[in-house]
Amino acid sequence: MIEPASSRNDDADQYKELIIINSGLISSHYAHICKSGIITHLTCGYVLGFNGIFYGIEENERVVELIITDLYGLLGDAGGPVFSFDPSENLHSVDVHGAVVTVGPGMCAANRLIQFYLLYMAK
Repeated sequence: MIEPASSRNDDADQYKELIIINSGLISSHYAHICKSGIITHLTCGYVLGFNGIFYGIEENERVVELIITDLYGLLGDAGGPVFSFDPSENLHSVDVHGAVVTVGPGMCAANRLIQFYLLYMAK
């Protein structure tokens, strides 16, 4: 039997582990979205835009097609899952949409799952 994937939510009294039941695109502006980061833990906010671009410090380092949000995050949160709670389930189940790429004051950008796969897993 394959164990379901999950995300830690250590600060919560209930639902310390969020079960990932689905993956997919999020395509609506102002949709409610959350992330789990190692530094700031679980924070939630809203989708502000799509197709964002992040330019890194290395030459030709850029990540495209980012989901732009108003999630609160700090530098160590990069790589954490970005998700929404599944409305057909409960507060224990989430749909994952991507991974945190970069954070800044009042914003957090995330790779969509397909972009994350193409950049890091398909090599």
